[in-house]
Amino acid sequence: MIKNKYDLNRNKKVYPLIRSKPKFKFFNNNIIEGVNVETALLEFNDSFEEVYVFNKSYLEIPIIAATPESDNVNIFIVSLSTTQVIIQSSEKFVGKVHIQVFESGL
Repeated sequence: MIKNKYDLNRNKKVYPLIRSKPKFKFFNNNIIEGVNVETALLEFNDSFEEVYVFNKSYLEIPIIAATPESDNVNIFIVSLSTTQVIIQSSEKFVGKVHIQVFESGL
């Protein structure tokens, strides 16, 4: 089993006057270890607001990305906790919203 060590702070070969401390991540056969991601599809049925309860448990408040399938509506997060997220839209619509939940503190 081969493990490769990469410096995550070094995007390109530039040597500035003040060098940032290297932040290393170990990759095992091109698989990132320890990433906790949850994806879901939230359906809006002629409503402004929907609640999604997380399937996984999180110790800290996670990072959320929400994207509507419809281009004619804006989606924004109203409330976020370690157990659920409340998402509102700019107007009532019937459609789906894709949600990605990433564990924070990586």
